[in-house]
Amino acid sequence: MIDNKMVPIVRAAGAQRILAFPDPKGRHEGDADIVVPYPDKPCSLVDLFLRLANAAPNQDPGSPHEVLPRLQPDCGPDSALPPGLAYAIIHAGAGKPTRIWGKERYIAAARYLVEHDLHLVFTGSLAEAPLCEEIMAGLPSGSATLLAGKTDILELVSVLAQARLALGPDTGVMHLAKALGCPALILMGPSQKETFSYSSWRGGGICLYVDGLECRDKRDLFGHRFPGIATCSRNQCLYPDTPCMSGITTEAVIDSLAELIRQSS
Repeated sequence: MIDNKMVPIVRAAGAQRILAFPDPKGRHEGDADIVVPYPDKPCSLVDLFLRLANAAPNQDPGSPHEVLPRLQPDCGPDSALPPGLAYAIIHAGAGKPTRIWGKERYIAAARYLVEHDLHLVFTGSLAEAPLCEEIMAGLPSGSATLLAGKTDILELVSVLAQARLALGPDTGVMHLAKALGCPALILMGPSQKETFSYSSWRGGGICLYVDGLECRDKRDLFGHRFPGIATCSRNQCLYPDTPCMSGITTEAVIDSLAELIRQSS
């Protein structure tokens, strides 16, 4: 567990063994069966969780464990996406404005994908549908399908699992794409690359990141401090141009998309 205040609840729910990291406030550490030290440098959240899992008795500490298998469920919105369709996911929305890349840039990247014979599928919440529609308005007619606000979680899993690739900012949907083995191009923005990007468990994608920004000044992760953490969790950027996103160029995104297409061909 990362948040140790949940230890009593998990124990009451019947957990037979609890593994936890040291709590910054010393909460309930004595209630955990095994306390696992933090790594001495930043690592991805997936690898952080695997560090706990690998500390469990009778586990091989050298190999990541398949927590979520590669899924290919047949539960997608069949009427919207015909069988055999080669498509790419664009997930342009995000819960925070600091993670928005920009409509015109997405249009340029989307046009590149269309030129390489990929249909486009726009995912997101119902509130993010207008942004998707604005991007789609700049694309050739019939080249994209809007699924924002139209899928439940199982349908979204199916759509992601069968995509050739996915493009979007650091959001839960892109992390789900990673877990499903979908090659993803993630625009990291305010998030720390080492912590929120790819892990040893699932590779095959690309994360773009503007390095050296002093405004990534949050030094803890879920209230825990360990060496090297430097991220940003602000809802509004300190600067008018959001340099962590605007510094990711259209050219860099297109070059990365070209690499993902090459890898998947």
